[in-house]
Amino acid sequence: MRLAGALLEAGNAQEAIEHYEAAASGPFADDSALLLGMARAQFALGRYGAAEDTLTRLFKVDPPMRNQAQPALLHARALAALGASGTREAFEAALACASDAAPRCLFADWLAEQDAPADRARAAALYEDILRDGEHWPRYAREHNREWLARAQSAHASIGGC
Repeated sequence: MRLAGALLEAGNAQEAIEHYEAAASGPFADDSALLLGMARAQFALGRYGAAEDTLTRLFKVDPPMRNQAQPALLHARALAALGASGTREAFEAALACASDAAPRCLFADWLAEQDAPADRARAAALYEDILRDGEHWPRYAREHNREWLARAQSAHASIGGC
């Protein structure tokens, strides 16, 4: 599992998934860290249905994981990639348990793609929140969230700054 995690962090999701799958056939089959790592690797490989199935299994064997930032956001992203019902609720759940810019920006990205004007307005508000918060972050926080700040700035400008 450690090797799989290191491979995934190094950007080698294909090799990581092979190690996660091997570990999943043993006594660690229901281990939370294994299931989360496997779902992350599946998502990285574009296997969104498999990632969603793995996360559903994770939430069944370890219900508190549903309220942790990383698995909650990954679940929302997998549902969004699948165009599945429940995506909005999954993003709302991720926002409830995460305080950084990533879930807000990813939810806003999804909302901006929806047809309803209210969704686009909510997306603009989320982007504005990220940009406003970014003005008050210390340098290390701005650096950590640089990607999300840039995405929020670009997306906010493209939807007209509602």
